[in-house]
Amino acid sequence: MGEPVLNKGETCGDRENSTEAGMADLAKALLDVIPKDRQSLWPYRVMAYIANETVRRAELTDEGRGISTKDIHTDVGGNENQEPSAWLSAHWKQISNRHYPEIETALIHRCRAAGLSAYPVLAKTGGKPVFYSIEARELPPLDTEDDDTGMSAEALPSAVRYQSDLKLQLSRRGRLLP
Repeated sequence: MGEPVLNKGETCGDRENSTEAGMADLAKALLDVIPKDRQSLWPYRVMAYIANETVRRAELTDEGRGISTKDIHTDVGGNENQEPSAWLSAHWKQISNRHYPEIETALIHRCRAAGLSAYPVLAKTGGKPVFYSIEARELPPLDTEDDDTGMSAEALPSAVRYQSDLKLQLSRRGRLLP
């Protein structure tokens, strides 16, 4: 989903703390924007698990390669009748194509409000076994000329944009009454 913008030993916040602390901040931001009413859905449970595991590993200063498919399947409570990779593959497609893009704009706003210079992107590292992790991607630049949200229309492709309706008229019945 993109190249990480942090070098080893750099953070997204102030680049003086450890990478793990910066990744923990990014993971916490991801947890904050997962909608409460969707937390029981499998794709969001997988995203939350990856974020929680990133925070846990950052606190232990564990620089692992990521979270394995089997760990996610076991800890999240995936379908025991399915192979872990087949089970997670179906959910990963939903995450990368639908669910993550739905929260990406809110995630960017949350990271910007927290003073971070990057936002978290869920990543999948191919191979055997496959590992899942969170990577940092640089925040898009602000373009305040378009509107008061601080984001350009191009940066908010899925956002609802409201236009005020200045043509107020009474209903037909209201115009008939004196």
